[in-house]
Amino acid sequence: VGHPLYPRGDPRAAALLKALKPKGAMAAAIDAAEQAAGETANIDMALAALTVAHKLPREAPFMIFAAGRMAGWIAHAMEQTASRRPIRPRAAPEACPTRAARVCPRFPETGALWGMPP
Repeated sequence: VGHPLYPRGDPRAAALLKALKPKGAMAAAIDAAEQAAGETANIDMALAALTVAHKLPREAPFMIFAAGRMAGWIAHAMEQTASRRPIRPRAAPEACPTRAARVCPRFPETGALWGMPP
């Protein structure tokens, strides 16, 4: 339960649990965990609930999370390529010594963003 990026609650978990509508023992387990932690369910708990409710394979939560993460990475790459600007400058690779720079000094002649093709 809880997530450092979502101190007011994980919206991914909220959306999944709203659609799943856990009942009975599952709802009680989620409520008990939230009460014990003093925080709301996170995506890990919601994916576990989905897995149990639909009798998915044990690896399903990881696979579903990874698929979502990959879609996010692709969306970020597309947005960054289209805008020609980093969307997360604080997360610049260490190969780029001036992390706040928009154009990596390693590739100034190309205008590449941290090694992205121009």
